Amino acid sequence: MVLLTATARAAGPVYDSVQGGFTFQAPKGWTIYKQPVEEYPALFGPDDEDGPSPYVVITEVDGQPDLFALGDATMKELLKDKLYQLSKRDAFHTADDRVGLKYVLITPMPNSVYRQIFYFVEGPGDRRFCFLATVPEASWQKYDVFMDNMMKSYHLRAGVTPPSNPGDAEAMIAPPTVSNTTAAAMPPVHLPTRVAGK
Repeated sequence: MVLLTATARAAGPVYDSVQGGFTFQAPKGWTIYKQPVEEYPALFGPDDEDGPSPYVVITEVDGQPDLFALGDATMKELLKDKLYQLSKRDAFHTADDRVGLKYVLITPMPNSVYRQIFYFVEGPGDRRFCFLATVPEASWQKYDVFMDNMMKSYHLRAGVTPPSNPGDAEAMIAPPTVSNTTAAAMPPVHLPTRVAGK
């Protein structure tokens, strides 16, 4: 059993997406960066002495009748590539008591190993989202609990008190410095993307 430290329980910045219809609380010390050409933000963890900082990207996904089918179909497609190995599959509950799915993939790379953690959650209506975290193997255990807690804070916007300054909810924040090595080393992940307006 993992005991949560005060740091792991501490509140971080809130992201409230009017467009996506969801909100969640990032870990303390993490940065939410609204990407100029993407619909949803990226999240960056703090600088890490063990290697590159972890980061999370959010994508709206579609193509399957339910969340379980979506998760399994995505894993089946990814595992065709021998670069990926499924390490763990689990379920969790969001703040509004919806079931979410978590898949942990090991990605062996030259000179290093990364983990990619896929969190699949329901959005409003029939919409679904994937939070894809990329974490260096050397520090994934340290960040796993932070990311799990973030996903457990996820909930749909209905009945949610709006932020005190709604204009800042999806505002662009200056991007943190991210190691180009991390981005270049990671293999591309292709998720089924929802077509706008459908």
